[in-house]
Amino acid sequence: MPRNERRKSSTGIYHIIARGIGQKRIFEQAQDYEHFLYILLVVKKISGVRNGSEFQRKSPEEQKAIILKLREERVPIRQIARVTGVSKGRIEYWGSGRGN
Repeated sequence: MPRNERRKSSTGIYHIIARGIGQKRIFEQAQDYEHFLYILLVVKKISGVRNGSEFQRKSPEEQKAIILKLREERVPIRQIARVTGVSKGRIEYWGSGRGN
């Protein structure tokens, strides 16, 4: 039996995983969760996208510009990778000034 169609969300956010692999906690403290939400807001403000698939539809030049702005805001590479779906290696490469 197929899954029911997902309803459209006004926020563009559909699901945030509350547990990791093996039911491990993702956010050890409330501060961790609040920091993650802050990073999501920064990414949304700078990039104008609400999720990784929207980000992936942008051109490579736009993606690079957004990631460089996020690095200027001191958003951790790991968090950028999670939210945008871009690999940490590519983010580091673009941030090094070598990637064009």
